[in-house]
Amino acid sequence: MTLPVHLLALAAALAGVAGLRAFVPLFFLCHALRLDLIGPRQVNPNLLQFSNDTEATSTYAMLGFLALAEICIQKIPAVLRYFDLPFLLLRAVSAVISAFAVLPIADFGTGLTAAIVLGAIGAIPIMNLQASQHYEGHGPQTIQTTASMLVDGLSFGVCSIALQLPYVGLGALHVGMWLIIAFTNMWRRRQVHSDTVQGLVAPPELPENWQRPAVSPPEPRRRPPSE
Repeated sequence: MTLPVHLLALAAALAGVAGLRAFVPLFFLCHALRLDLIGPRQVNPNLLQFSNDTEATSTYAMLGFLALAEICIQKIPAVLRYFDLPFLLLRAVSAVISAFAVLPIADFGTGLTAAIVLGAIGAIPIMNLQASQHYEGHGPQTIQTTASMLVDGLSFGVCSIALQLPYVGLGALHVGMWLIIAFTNMWRRRQVHSDTVQGLVAPPELPENWQRPAVSPPEPRRRPPSE
């Protein structure tokens, strides 16, 4: 079965968002299915049972609550450190489920394999970028909160765009991540510089047993003997 390229881009975009916020793409998919923003032909047949009223309402409410809880936890560094590993696992699973949901492949094994591949392609670069830069959970509280709110906005925006324009959504995800990281790194450097100038950050202390190396005076230059 040949899948349209725009569905592959949509799966990669949603998987990338799952690398930032585990429950946001799943919540958006459920929301779009309830509002008929995506049709049955754009959804994996194995998930169509969630489109009936009872299943959709309960799933919609649960995903909304989990998405809100994840967003709130990201704003509390003291709590966030205990959720680093759980969020890592949840986001990896969510990336596969998000990709699987928009691949209209009837065979479960084939659909799951394709979802794992697309989930990895979409989520791993974003998760690596997020882990290497440490823009959340590190630094002054104001910068942490602002960075987290920017990621929240990027996640919601990319999901909204990707459902209509998958290629634009996928590109906006990567460009937005680099802009957020560049902005927060610049802000952090300016903050450190400002604190150092104001004396709020002390210069690094020297070890107690440190001694200035002895410098011998330069030897006088000897004049060559006159002939």
